[in-house]
Amino acid sequence: EASDSDSAGSPPVKNKKMSEKKCKSLSVDTKYQIITAVDAGNKKKKAIADESGILPNTLSTIFKSRDKIVNAYHSSDFTQDCKKNSVSEHKEVEDALQLWFKSARNDNIPLSGPILPAKAKNLAADLGSENITVSYSWIERFKKHWNIVNKSICGESGSVDSTVVDEYITSKLPALLKDYELKMLAIKGENCHGGKHSTVMAVANMDGSEKLKLLVISKSQKPRCFKNVKSLPVDYKVNTQAWTTSDIFSEWVKTFDRKMECQKRKVLLFIDNCPVHPTIATLKATTMIFLPLNSTSKLQPIDEGIIKSFKQNYRCLLLYFESWEKAEINLLQAIQFVHRAWHKVTMRCVSSCFPKAGF
Repeated sequence: EASDSDSAGSPPVKNKKMSEKKCKSLSVDTKYQIITAVDAGNKKKKAIADESGILPNTLSTIFKSRDKIVNAYHSSDFTQDCKKNSVSEHKEVEDALQLWFKSARNDNIPLSGPILPAKAKNLAADLGSENITVSYSWIERFKKHWNIVNKSICGESGSVDSTVVDEYITSKLPALLKDYELKMLAIKGENCHGGKHSTVMAVANMDGSEKLKLLVISKSQKPRCFKNVKSLPVDYKVNTQAWTTSDIFSEWVKTFDRKMECQKRKVLLFIDNCPVHPTIATLKATTMIFLPLNSTSKLQPIDEGIIKSFKQNYRCLLLYFESWEKAEINLLQAIQFVHRAWHKVTMRCVSSCFPKAGF
């Protein structure tokens, strides 16, 4: 072993070169030129790696992300300056993360906690930037550069009639709750739009001691990924649009009511006011309370942080999956992820959200 007192005074030249290669940061333009050289077929990959000052396995990683790098190079979102002279190290990762961030914000996806660094690592792997260290300071520099502040994403709060909300909290709600313990439940369905999507309905009680099994609605009666699966960790229903319907909702409420009756319980069920949530007159143990129109962002407890926590847990699981698997997630895996994400929503989180809605 060589030590500080060795007469050579420095590591062997070979190790120095290896170190330099490991520390090298490549712009999108450089990676594109490397891919072009490999495609030309005039030189061996090892020679191209040596000329570029990178290790052969780094070249392999870059070439595996060939399509994404070529698309990034030709994208209008990357100016010529960005391609050739990175303002900061791993500029291509920053630019890709910023584009993803804008898309996520448009979809109202909660982005606090570990989601940004997890996505940054995922994008770095896709772009072949395997030497990046996504530290707290790296994320903070990224947020400062793009003027990102830690504000929660609002839903419909701006359009809520504050008079309606105040009257409901001060007058109607106390009258409804006076004869009940902390066991009333709030129910919330989340419709997802786009290509492949499902709807998830979540139900939890006021003190957080009871989170019911999720209801998942999708398009396929028997998807291929369900083969040999004997049971699911959620209640699963099918609709051609993967949306909640009056029939699906009514069936769920009636089943829930029978369960409450068997347990000799009387419960209040707070529900968003929408056409697919009909009044059901035959219930014996359940009283359905419909929230005022256009008020759920203020009066629905599940909208006060429970859904946000659930979505954040799901996104973390999905990002972890994407960082290790290159295959597209299937419906069974998505169901397993939403089940785990719901399980990870804490009792404290649930119980703290009801007071925010006036309970």
